[in-house]
Amino acid sequence: MELGVAKLLPASSRTAGDRFWIDRTRDVHTATAAAYGVITVADPDDRRIRLDAGRLLQRVHLRATLAGIGLHHMNQVTERIDREAATGATPTFGPRFAALLPAGGHPLLTFRVGRPVRDGRPAPRRSVAMVAAVTS
Repeated sequence: MELGVAKLLPASSRTAGDRFWIDRTRDVHTATAAAYGVITVADPDDRRIRLDAGRLLQRVHLRATLAGIGLHHMNQVTERIDREAATGATPTFGPRFAALLPAGGHPLLTFRVGRPVRDGRPAPRRSVAMVAAVTS
């Protein structure tokens, strides 16, 4: 329903979209974060490393949930770093973010950490049998 309504409204400008993103990031996403996490890797292009990093994030997320802590993925900065590399643009996000991280580590996954203000909704899950059938 929201998508249908959004299609009826006039298109927003790039400036308005950027302003909305900045405002939401500052006033909502980062204003309530108690901490931030970044999973860094030696080689972000290595598929095995990416898979292991994703598994690590999944374990961190599950452990945090058990402790009543919420995690919210914030992948905008890593997407911008990738976009600059893909388009050949002058790197601005990568060097600035790298200055905040341990030497030699490349950011792969980023998230904020905090106490949730409301309970999360259950997500649909597949049964073990369904997953086993897909991977066989």
